[in-house]
Amino acid sequence: MTKGDLAPPKEEDVNDFIHQHAELKSALMMNSADWLMLIIRNYAASQRACRDWHFLPHR
Repeated sequence: MTKGDLAPPKEEDVNDFIHQHAELKSALMMNSADWLMLIIRNYAASQRACRDWHFLPHR
């Protein structure tokens, strides 16, 4: 096979690509209330993580 030849994609690469696009499509289909809940949940989780990290003894 020369450098210019394209190999057919591997099946797992194709499946990953399809899966990523399915996730993107479902994200685009979410309404604003779903987005808001997702943002609030992520914000709360990051606040918890920061608070826990803040109380760790630093060396």
